[in-house]
Amino acid sequence: MKLRVKFSKTGHMKFIGHLDLMRFFQKAIRRSKIDIKYSEGFSPHQIMSFAAPLGLGIESFGEYMDIELVSDEISDIELKNIENSLNLCMCEGLEILKVIALSSNSKSKNAMSLVGQADYYLLSDIELSKLKEAIESFNSLESIIVEKKSKDTVKEVDIKPMIVSVAASEFEGRSVVYMRVLQGSENNLKPELVADAIKKYVLEDLSVKRIIRTEIYDKEGRSLGDYGR
Repeated sequence: MKLRVKFSKTGHMKFIGHLDLMRFFQKAIRRSKIDIKYSEGFSPHQIMSFAAPLGLGIESFGEYMDIELVSDEISDIELKNIENSLNLCMCEGLEILKVIALSSNSKSKNAMSLVGQADYYLLSDIELSKLKEAIESFNSLESIIVEKKSKDTVKEVDIKPMIVSVAASEFEGRSVVYMRVLQGSENNLKPELVADAIKKYVLEDLSVKRIIRTEIYDKEGRSLGDYGR
């Protein structure tokens, strides 16, 4: 039986890297006494995968982790017990939001291979009316050229095709840039690059105070949390 675990990562936990997060969950699962399946071989490890590693310093309300259990069936009560047991092992800044049983006859792949899009909030102190005007101008651009850096090279890339949507909104009483961008193995646009492009083209004084990933989707825009049985 495969389970998909949705969790949030906020506050000081945004400074914890992906490998440390993975080790934390491995220990939490052992403490929770979940009957997770282990790989075979000389060095068995828990069968676990994360949807998309979160950039350091970015918070999230919608992270996903897949695990595989030894048992083939699970009840709704057992799912809730797993959620509660894991939450008892969480530290401040990490919270299990939902545990979903994936249908055994579904065509769903693991969370990592499904990732195609993601939503983000970029919190700013810019006045909302000014931000809306800037985003309208940004959306009217025919191309959005930015410098994309890799380990060895810096090249100019048009990120317009990788932006699904951008809008100005409010969150917790502050102005935010909402965006949905392509992410995953084929195309992966970081929200920081979009922020840099907004500053470059339409709003030079944009200052981003917080970045929050709010949800992860597949290539068709279906939430990874909607794959439950």
